[in-house]
Amino acid sequence: PECQHRIGRSTVDFAWPAHRVVVETDGWAAHRTRTAFETDRARDAHLATRGWSVLRFTHRQLHEQPELVLAALRARLTA
Repeated sequence: PECQHRIGRSTVDFAWPAHRVVVETDGWAAHRTRTAFETDRARDAHLATRGWSVLRFTHRQLHEQPELVLAALRARLTA
């Protein structure tokens, strides 16, 4: 993946440009407000209009359920 990849007006956590897949990692500290929630959804919609798929994972999922993250990412990258 490319880290901190720029797509239009958005910078995403991780991107696989050849597959048009984005992974966003959402920690509670930075994403717990209504504003952050709304901003994230607007960014997802913006990316979707440009043909990108967005997968979002929480900090807890990354650390406690890495198999879930990997399975979802594999499924999307091989679709």
